[in-house]
Amino acid sequence: MIKGKISFVSISLVVNAVIMARTMFFMRFLDSYDLGVLIIIQSLIAFLPLTQLGLINGGLRILSIDSYADTHRKANNTIFTYILLIYILLLLASGILSKVVMSPMHIVSIAVTAGALSLLKNWQRNILVARRRLRILNVVEIISTTVSAVIGIFVIRYGVRAAIASIFAQYGVSVFIFYIFVPSFRISQLTIHKKVFMEALSFGFIPYLTGLSMLLYQQVDKFLIARYLSVETLGSLYLAYAFIRLFEMLPTSISPLFESSAFNQYFSGDVKGSIKQISRYTVILGLYCLMVIFALLFIGEAVVRMIVPDKIDQLRYVFLLLPGVVASTMSKGFTFALNVAYNLRVILYVQVFSVCAYLAFILVMIHSESLSLIVVSVGKAAEGLLVYFLFLVAVVLNVSRIKNRYYLKKAGKI
Repeated sequence: MIKGKISFVSISLVVNAVIMARTMFFMRFLDSYDLGVLIIIQSLIAFLPLTQLGLINGGLRILSIDSYADTHRKANNTIFTYILLIYILLLLASGILSKVVMSPMHIVSIAVTAGALSLLKNWQRNILVARRRLRILNVVEIISTTVSAVIGIFVIRYGVRAAIASIFAQYGVSVFIFYIFVPSFRISQLTIHKKVFMEALSFGFIPYLTGLSMLLYQQVDKFLIARYLSVETLGSLYLAYAFIRLFEMLPTSISPLFESSAFNQYFSGDVKGSIKQISRYTVILGLYCLMVIFALLFIGEAVVRMIVPDKIDQLRYVFLLLPGVVASTMSKGFTFALNVAYNLRVILYVQVFSVCAYLAFILVMIHSESLSLIVVSVGKAAEGLLVYFLFLVAVVLNVSRIKNRYYLKKAGKI
């Protein structure tokens, strides 16, 4: 299993590198307006997780602590059916959404479809992780990333349309491969099992609210820039937003590997075993952050000058964001510990407070007519540092309760 985890982490790094290369390629052949359109599309794709109510995270916990095949089957049917229902509703509402984000209806429809596929891809990853099928997961990641990158090359001829198709393929190919070549994980019926649904909600709803606050902050932030500055100005942050998105991909993609084992161990009473999983995850995050920092400091400027020399001025926003992004990433070790221990409310409180503080700062800057991309970047960095400090304090104050499984007992889970 350790070899499988190492292999998955390695492949995740390669996938990140390929997607980063694709991003730089887009920046070379698309203008600021088209890049701004891509940011809006990716924001719409990121909007879909707002609708899943924590079922995907809660479902992972169910799969991790319950080994019965019938429970896994019911969880898979329930979550797939729910995602399908949400997708149909949003597709029907795409006309309204197109007016909200000031984009053509067909673009919104494509983004909604890609967002639904991204949810299915995340759920499929959870299934494979819980079943310890990492080899299949690696193959799926390699093929979907390769196809997406190849389609991205056609941006030279077809412009932003090829870029959109490349992003779409990143999720669509993964879902297609999974359901064609892993038949044992296909749904057996379209239905929502109430007991499984409520159990998943009990585990995943508060983490969902936490993620909701973060997603709203990310999207509102972008739309405020587009509204009070311009779409072209938003496009000038494409490199910085791509950096954040890509930086977060590895921690997000590997966390289920450790969460699944940690949930199972902590639930069964092996607290030391779960702490080891948390420690390993945190060490990997630390090494990853150091690697990215050194890469940016020593080759970041050279790479940008070589691939997209006309976007070199955007690199300053990446460096302004770097301290906050690193701090926010390292805080995931703390949230991991609190999540495993079922101390979920403190995660929500910290995230909501930090998001409100950042948005209040941006609104003050708008009111004083001081909003700029530098102000946005500094504000984001400060928010990341604030998150790290608050989670550090929360974990230190709750160490004894975490070790004694206080929150699981209080919730009646054991």
